[in-house]
Amino acid sequence: QNDDFTNIYAGKKLHLALFVASIPLVYMTRSRCALLASVVGFCAVSVFCFLYLSVSPRVKKALRGMFSGFVFLVLIAAAVSEFKDHSVTRLVRKTDDLAGDDRSLVTAFTQSRQGLVEMSLHDFRQNPVFGKGFQVMEYFQYAYKPTQIVWSAPVEKGVLPVMILGEAGILGAVVFVVFLVSFYGVCMTRKYAVTGGLFTVYLATNLGEATFFSTGGAGGILWIMALVGGFTIDMIVLH
Repeated sequence: QNDDFTNIYAGKKLHLALFVASIPLVYMTRSRCALLASVVGFCAVSVFCFLYLSVSPRVKKALRGMFSGFVFLVLIAAAVSEFKDHSVTRLVRKTDDLAGDDRSLVTAFTQSRQGLVEMSLHDFRQNPVFGKGFQVMEYFQYAYKPTQIVWSAPVEKGVLPVMILGEAGILGAVVFVVFLVSFYGVCMTRKYAVTGGLFTVYLATNLGEATFFSTGGAGGILWIMALVGGFTIDMIVLH
């Protein structure tokens, strides 16, 4: 049992070092999407990997203790930083001018994506059942002239849930929920812990950057990292 714990720890030193290094980087970028991805990733590891980790109960208990201690230290550091210079508040509100910021906390947190949400809801209201069309924007008809050659027409709608409603309507939303249930069902049945965990993180990032269907852009790279990479690791572990 001691050998199991030693081997796990020795094989993951680089992973642990990268994870610890990512915490100050997330703060320095002031990216709330990155913060959300880090928190969800930490929770996904706790749920998926501990669920299927093939080690003794004593080792699992020790690892959970390490995770809990790490979370406690991060919370203490965040509290100290908030009391010292309101760094957490500045991160959430995305501004250093706290004295001149009279927005409510909810408004400050959602304002950067509110326009995109309203746009998707506008599309949804045009056709609630089938939506306005997959990966299209009403703006395109005004942006490009009939004689103009269009090499690229990127679509950025920000928030995945309302984007699906706007593009595919209620029918598309139902299909997407069925897909999610089926996907996680397969992951749980076949013990695809890494695939399920990384896919959960990818879904979380789509609450701020809707790259789920943008496979020709940044979404394609993220699909390879989360799904192809996760599935490859699961196959190595299982076989």
